[in-house]
Amino acid sequence: AALLVGLVGDAALSAHYRLGIGVNSGYTSQAEFADVFRALAERAADRTNATAAAAFRRRIQKINRQIQARLAQYAGVQSACLYYEAYCDNVMSFDAAVTLWQDAARLYVRDTDRH
Repeated sequence: AALLVGLVGDAALSAHYRLGIGVNSGYTSQAEFADVFRALAERAADRTNATAAAAFRRRIQKINRQIQARLAQYAGVQSACLYYEAYCDNVMSFDAAVTLWQDAARLYVRDTDRH
């Protein structure tokens, strides 16, 4: 017997309170999760074929690597945001029209003279 677990949304990564890491992770992983369900359906239809079982494992491992790479990128975004906001007293936001987070990041200096 095998166990297949998928961490979705906020369960995938401890999220910074305002970055939407969990929501974005779940949303951007929809294609991979759909592929997992297709693979499960195909495997259920042909449970006796050893070659199909090996192909199923490789497919699931590939999907897992794709999702893990995305989570690592989100963790990098979150770490950068926490550093700039907590230690540098800046505010970080992201341009939603830009695909790469490194290019989308916008850093703002807080107005410390405001009362």
